[in-house]
Amino acid sequence: MDESWQPANDTERALLRAAQADDRVEFFRILTRAELYLPQHSGDTDASGQRFITMDLFGQPFLPVFTSVQTMAPRVAGVADAYTVTGYDELRERWPVADWKLAVNPGTPLDVYLPVEALQAAADGELTVPAGLEVLAEVAETTAGEEITAAVTDGDDGDLMAEFEAAMARAVPGPEPDTAELLLAAGESGDVAGYLDALLDAMVVLPTARPVDDPAQVVDLDFPWRPVGPPEAPMIEVFTTPERFQRAYPDGTPSLRATLVSLLTVWPQGHALAVDPDSPAGITLPPEQVQFLLLWPAADEDAAASGEDTADGWPR
Repeated sequence: MDESWQPANDTERALLRAAQADDRVEFFRILTRAELYLPQHSGDTDASGQRFITMDLFGQPFLPVFTSVQTMAPRVAGVADAYTVTGYDELRERWPVADWKLAVNPGTPLDVYLPVEALQAAADGELTVPAGLEVLAEVAETTAGEEITAAVTDGDDGDLMAEFEAAMARAVPGPEPDTAELLLAAGESGDVAGYLDALLDAMVVLPTARPVDDPAQVVDLDFPWRPVGPPEAPMIEVFTTPERFQRAYPDGTPSLRATLVSLLTVWPQGHALAVDPDSPAGITLPPEQVQFLLLWPAADEDAAASGEDTADGWPR
């Protein structure tokens, strides 16, 4: 969560007051009346061919909306370059895919994750919506194995977090593409969409500060991330092949092999991402953009859309 976030308008100030007072009914009533900002691509001008930007968490698609442009912009930088203004009633009436869920202000102190119709029920006091971490743990449990393919150990049953860890550990790896070759080919051809699709499908090697026996430990608060760089600008490196990891860390540094998506969902705040820093096809992203790689459309969704996107401004 972004602890530097500040409310940008009266709606967000009212939401923050309601959250601090634990007045959840008022919190959701405000959302039912608020202007909501839906991130888009500037090329999506035809409503009949609109491409929605979704946020994939543990295999569950969420449609993100925000309560101000200021809150939205840094969280979708590099993913969306436009927006449309809507409201809850219109959003619910025109909800694009029944199985999607709604993410309001993801990555901020005002974030909520819920089915779109549940927002009205919460505003009416008929439903108590759990906290964001609890929702994501439930999603992880329900969709075990759909997105996270970190290898091999069975976890213990128990509370939600234990179930989440077990879901991660039970996932069975499938055939792996040659990510390094895909990234290089996409980089050489200038295929940004192809590059991001390959990156977000990748299994990566993550250097760690101590050995990690169970991949499910990535959710632990004391997980041994191994940042590099100065303390004021920490960076975490990942590698798309074991050979590249061994070239960078020839001294027997411990590591974890996991999907990049699974790491992004628990990425430590304030840390940049470096993918294959020894490669001409590598990429480095600043901290404010890392988590929102998850907003990149799935490959099949991206292929269904036409037109090119620009990276400048916020057209509507």
